[in-house]
Amino acid sequence: MVVCAVAVLGAGFVAGRLVKSPAQILAETAPPALTTLTSVVDRRVLSATVSLEGELVAGSETTVTTPEMDVAGTSTRSIVTAIPLAIGDKVRGADVVLEVSGEPVFALLGRVPAYRDLAPGSVGADVNRLQLALAAAGFPTTDLPGDYGTSTSAAVRRLFQSRGYVPREVGADAQRAAARNLADTRRALREARAALGVGGGDAAADSAARSSLAGARRAAHDALEAYRAAQRARGYAMPASSAVYIPSLPGTVREIVTAVGGTAGTPALRLFSGEPSVRAAGSAADVGDIVVGAPATAILDDGDRPAHVVGLTTASAADRDNAPGDKETEQSHIVAARLDEPIPAAMVGTKVRLVVTTQHTSGEALVVPVAGVHADVDGAAFVVVVGSVGDQRRVKVVAGLVADGYVEVIPQDGATLERGDKVVVGLSGASAIDNRQGFKPNSSP
Repeated sequence: MVVCAVAVLGAGFVAGRLVKSPAQILAETAPPALTTLTSVVDRRVLSATVSLEGELVAGSETTVTTPEMDVAGTSTRSIVTAIPLAIGDKVRGADVVLEVSGEPVFALLGRVPAYRDLAPGSVGADVNRLQLALAAAGFPTTDLPGDYGTSTSAAVRRLFQSRGYVPREVGADAQRAAARNLADTRRALREARAALGVGGGDAAADSAARSSLAGARRAAHDALEAYRAAQRARGYAMPASSAVYIPSLPGTVREIVTAVGGTAGTPALRLFSGEPSVRAAGSAADVGDIVVGAPATAILDDGDRPAHVVGLTTASAADRDNAPGDKETEQSHIVAARLDEPIPAAMVGTKVRLVVTTQHTSGEALVVPVAGVHADVDGAAFVVVVGSVGDQRRVKVVAGLVADGYVEVIPQDGATLERGDKVVVGLSGASAIDNRQGFKPNSSP
């Protein structure tokens, strides 16, 4: 009997735990109470940006090829006899970047390669480029631009001597020969003058003497002009093999390809010069809103750098093959950006993310999350401001720039909206604003 009583009591207890009243069931299955989610109104410059993958590239790169040295009067082979530089070294105007068969190869500022030997008497645009490069390296000239005269010759001599090399003198033998010829014609002129009137009144002899004197005078004049030309042509030459023009200096040695004993015609070393810049790639859709001059930020491992866009080009097939970024995407456009602050040349080749500003508000603007702007049944945009005691009010707005999940809002009809106000961005447990407040579900403006 006791056992049965216990069993009956246990069954009653279990039934009491499992059986619920209708009120209990309704309470437990009712949806959770709606909670208003808010965000704070901010005032700042809102910017729309595009992010591209890229890398730091040199402003320009120059490959120095071992030249064929033509050392006058010798059968010297053209081989590298000295490399006075190491990777990372700075290269400035007039620095020797290579020595070939004992002759120097100078770094000079310029964009057009040397293509002929220059010497006293040479004229042309390439002479002017040499004069400008000499002046930039500290060896100014006073000759007319493009005229290789005595001043340019002297500047070339000083250039070679400043680096411990003997300059190549030209025209000395020709000047000596012209001097001997001038001396001979002057002696002949003196003899012709002495012979005049020696004929004793013989008309034929006097005529011959006068003719001989006239000829001697012409010969002496011509010899004098030849001597003067030879004198102008004597000086110091600038062989094409001794000059490598670099678009921007100072530069930096990036790679040394050759070694002592290297032969002519092969790459010797590579220099890069100019401030490193960013080269990034993207599709037409990526770069469609980018314009030259647009502000940008280069994001590097060691921090961010301000920059600005300086060029937009359509990539060639080779560019697309070498373009940074996702190879699965058509990287059909190249964006070039210049850094606003100098960085070490050693950073060339570093990967970088370029964030370009395509649009921005004109100064600081009121901004809210996109979810904070709602559209009424007539399509008018508004935000819902929540007061300090939970009261709510609509503020009609015009939506402006949308970027990075935020939207610019401009209050209308004299309504006030200030930085720090809280606006409704949603309700927890619901996908729309409570229609009892007269709001329509969120939609992007």
